[in-house]
Amino acid sequence: MLSLSVITPTLGKNRFLADAVRSVTPQLTCNNDEHWVIAPDGVEFPAEFNHESLKLVHACEAGPADAFNQGIGRSSADLLGFLCDDDRYEADALHTVRETFEARPEIDAIYCGYHKIDESGATSVVKMPRKLTFSSILKNQPDPLTGLFVRRALIDSVGPLDPSLRYRFWQEWLLRGAIGGKRFLRLKKHLYGKRRHRDNRLFGGLEPDDAVASSPA
Repeated sequence: MLSLSVITPTLGKNRFLADAVRSVTPQLTCNNDEHWVIAPDGVEFPAEFNHESLKLVHACEAGPADAFNQGIGRSSADLLGFLCDDDRYEADALHTVRETFEARPEIDAIYCGYHKIDESGATSVVKMPRKLTFSSILKNQPDPLTGLFVRRALIDSVGPLDPSLRYRFWQEWLLRGAIGGKRFLRLKKHLYGKRRHRDNRLFGGLEPDDAVASSPA
């Protein structure tokens, strides 16, 4: 069975973090599965965060891309998933992802749809992603993030996220994969909930101030 790590950076102040952790823990069924929660020094974690597969790390990081890289560097799993601290996985998400990777060894990454959820956890519409190609990644600045799962071999091939980018680091990373001919599989299923709340600036509101390359080198 392929092992799987989920990586969740947090500032430790998000009131939805416990919900995110609870959506992961029951789905870590392989002995080598892990959930890495990366937080700045000084952040205290709730007492309920004591599952053996949950790895709590205090790290001095230089922005969100570097926080994800901290988890990537610590993980030894075959597969990696990335969960924001205010989002959550559906109950069968990790089983579906693992099963798909095992059935499709030629696939480098999987991405999927999501439910919109509000502050109370109520779900609303389902959103399905566009097909990822070099052109669509470049034009639409997609942020699959929580719906993105990758093989460790893909990270080893294209490298980690660029910590110099504050916002569009996932877009730039996907472009590197597309340029390298990596295979992305779109699952037409909603496997996670993306939460809209008053503190979430990145849910369709903030204009990034970073640019990425406009064409392959």
